[in-house]
Amino acid sequence: MLTNKNEMIRTLEKIWEFYEGEKLAHIEFLRGEHIEDYYTGGGSKQRQKKADEAEIDLDSTRAFMKQIKRVIRRTK
Repeated sequence: MLTNKNEMIRTLEKIWEFYEGEKLAHIEFLRGEHIEDYYTGGGSKQRQKKADEAEIDLDSTRAFMKQIKRVIRRTK
């Protein structure tokens, strides 16, 4: 059973690394667009808001993943 738990945790960590990387790249893209819009006068406030929402979503998902790991470790 311990091996299954470890495998499950490793798999979740790989999934999380991919998800987190994609989400961080998206946030970085939005922030980069925000900087460009600052000079061109585009819709920077909307992109800034989207980037902030994406960061909040990432933080809540990160907390959820930590909870999942705890539950897996405690399960017999």
